[in-house]
Order: sequence, then C-alpha cells, then structure tokens
Amino acid sequence: SDSNNTNVGAGPNNFGGGAFTGPDAHEMMKKQIEQMIQQTEDPNFKQQLRSVLEQIQSNPVGLDR
Repeated sequence: SDSNNTNVGAGPNNFGGGAFTGPDAHEMMKKQIEQMIQQTEDPNFKQQLRSVLEQIQSNPVGLDR
C-alpha cells in the first residue's frame, strides 16, 4: 500500500548509502534496525524492517568492498 512508502523511505532504504562500511558499521546498522523494530507500533513497518534485517544478515553490506 502507498500509505507506508513514506515510512520506509525514512527508514531502512537510507542505510544503503556509502556511509556504512566494514563490520562495525554492519553491526551498528543491524542494531539500529532492531531498535526501530522495537520502537514502532506499526505492524507493517515492523515486518518491513524485519525483512531488511534478514537481508542484511544474509548479505553483509560493505564487508567485501
């Protein structure tokens, strides 16, 4: 649904930039998303964040570069 797109734009999608590199940043990013999952009351947003978290865990961003 379109109503959630603003939420997502302000959240996980912003992590994709060059700001995060290396294992430490990878851990930080996971912690940050976990925190967002705990803080949000929106079940749809929670679900989206969880899938982002899974993607990060299965595909460590920045570790190969």
